[in-house]
Amino acid sequence: KILSEITSITIENLTYNFGEREILKSFSEKFESGQIYCIFGKNGSGKTTLINLICGLLSPMKGTIKYNGVPVREIDMIDARKNRIAVVEQKDFLKNDNLSGGERRKTSIKRAFDKSADVLIMDEPDNNLDLNGINELIQQISNDKKNRITIIISHDERILSNADEIIYLDRNM
Repeated sequence: KILSEITSITIENLTYNFGEREILKSFSEKFESGQIYCIFGKNGSGKTTLINLICGLLSPMKGTIKYNGVPVREIDMIDARKNRIAVVEQKDFLKNDNLSGGERRKTSIKRAFDKSADVLIMDEPDNNLDLNGINELIQQISNDKKNRITIIISHDERILSNADEIIYLDRNM
């Protein structure tokens, strides 16, 4: 199924293991358009794994992920990632070696916002940004939140304080 828009993402009793190691256990959450969600947790708590599951890059061991009430397994996730979901990864994979880390980060963020996707996912977007860059990022996230689901992995208090909801991931859930 091809989605014409994404207004909600529902996760129900999601469990994911990496080999014998349990990464997420019985995780449930609902993400809705117009909201900013920050995912916070220690290294290894499952933050990036959760993002990969939401994007359909990994499949849950148990539980369901639904977009607009439709299970991910019924959705053309290649089309969704191409047209409905914008992702700023933790590391920037731009080929221009002449740019500084901050300039590469700003370019990745600009591309994600320019996509005008229904879902914006950012993994540590403040990496390599100076104070001015972080303030600009926070302003842009706040200005553009109305028509999208914004999910951010961050440890930065300034970004966390602008979230509508903070989701704490702890491997001992």
